Amino acid sequence: MIYSNSTNSIIAVNNLGKIERFYSLGNYEMHHDYVYDDINNKLLILANKLGSKTIEDVVVSLDLETGNAEEVVDMKDLLYEMYEKAVMPEGGKKHLWW
Repeated sequence: MIYSNSTNSIIAVNNLGKIERFYSLGNYEMHHDYVYDDINNKLLILANKLGSKTIEDVVVSLDLETGNAEEVVDMKDLLYEMYEKAVMPEGGKKHLWW
């Protein structure tokens, strides 16, 4: 089973609950959304870059065999016009979707 155990790490546990593998997302912070890609044995994770002015606008791929995490989509690049129109709430970060 796969669990997120902090905002930037994930663990894999066996049937007895023993941690078998620890994965770090490096400079990315995830939220609560990720999905398993069983064809490629990867997790696709909704995240943001640490220190970014936006949140939940990056998709990171975590390879469960190698442990490598890499950015695969940055919504700011795909939807730049929407990013420019987004308004930062007081004391918060820009959301591209609302």
